Amino acid sequence: MREGFVRTMEALVAIAATYMAAVTMVQTTLYNRILTKISNSVFGPVLEPYMPYFNIAVIVLVLFISFTFWRRGDEVWFGRLFSLNMLMFFPSVLDFSTFN
Repeated sequence: MREGFVRTMEALVAIAATYMAAVTMVQTTLYNRILTKISNSVFGPVLEPYMPYFNIAVIVLVLFISFTFWRRGDEVWFGRLFSLNMLMFFPSVLDFSTFN
């Protein structure tokens, strides 16, 4: 019973942290530049109707990856989960900072 509660709380914290990092990432200038490069590429006309859904697709994909990392349940995969969140959060730190 107690182990199940701890694992549930771990899952909630992992999913919440990943969701917040993913939402922050899709609001950055770097992400918008990547979307602009995709829309201006050869595949741009093909992907144009689906461009509004890229943000949701990225968030859902990252949440799925986070859930997969959490399911592994050992220290290595929790470290990878932390690294995933930091990699998504780092562009927003650079984007919203006042450093030159």
